[in-house]
Amino acid sequence: MKSEGRITWKNTKTWGVIILLVLIFIALLVAENPFDETFELKNLINTTVLMPLIIALALYLLGKMATEDDRFRLENKKTKQILDSLLKELKDTHDALSGDKKEFSYNGETATFTNKYLNHNIYDSVNATGDILYVHYTKQQQIQDTVKQIKLRNEYLKKATDIIIENVDDKVSGKKRKLVFRYYLIVQKYDSILLSDVCAIIDKNSND
Repeated sequence: MKSEGRITWKNTKTWGVIILLVLIFIALLVAENPFDETFELKNLINTTVLMPLIIALALYLLGKMATEDDRFRLENKKTKQILDSLLKELKDTHDALSGDKKEFSYNGETATFTNKYLNHNIYDSVNATGDILYVHYTKQQQIQDTVKQIKLRNEYLKKATDIIIENVDDKVSGKKRKLVFRYYLIVQKYDSILLSDVCAIIDKNSND
């Protein structure tokens, strides 16, 4: 969340409660001993001034804590919405990689891969707006690394597809076919890694 690395609301609330309790304790002491000659604060603070001040500070702290509590809940809600959207996109990636495969052969070897581009629009959007910062750093890093692999994987698929389009699939031969095959082998490797990584991210976050 955006509050990470700074004083958190949890700590602020704790100190707010402590300060409030101290103020109430002082107020009780003053109220109980307003004219006691032995009371140490008698010669420093007039009771008629101290009591309203303590009440005002207490009300301010209560209002501040209520406001911060609302803000904290809104941040948590937004964090969940963003993370749910990112996980939904990764779930789509998982479904795509688990679906139908295409085969491409060269010199007795076959590359088996998912012949479609994997989407990363939601990640790009929340990253561009900075909303990705609402997500915990560790989860950010995991998703970011996965999206980098998705983009690299898509680039190799595009390189192969461009050659195929130019040469009308089966008419690709010789060095061009070898090159296409190499690209598809890289895509196949990425597909295997991504399927494992995406499953791990989804499983971990579903258990959180």
